Amino acid sequence: MGADLYIKDMPREAQHTGFRTSPKVGYFRDAYNDSNLLWKMEESYWEMDGKYPDWFCKSDDGEELTVEGCQGLLALVKSKKGMLADDDEDAQGQFESLVKVLEKAIGINSPIVWSV
Repeated sequence: MGADLYIKDMPREAQHTGFRTSPKVGYFRDAYNDSNLLWKMEESYWEMDGKYPDWFCKSDDGEELTVEGCQGLLALVKSKKGMLADDDEDAQGQFESLVKVLEKAIGINSPIVWSV
């Protein structure tokens, strides 16, 4: 189980290959365990839509993080990067992967399907 975030307006084959975060920048996965990036930043995927309701909308694909929400989440995670241990390579890698997905979504003006 985990949070699966993918850029809506990208073909599936451009998003990811498999269940791990991949170099293809359209998909991000974060496991629900002690390695969870947002938990390390004292945030929660499950609580985001209640905490920041203006960032989300409903669609036929389920809940989506709007482009404005991508901008908000990007600013939030960047502001909390200091909460990650410098020697935690997994967390630092997850951070960079999430930033890339958010920046790509913003760049192509696409929401992110928020499957949590």
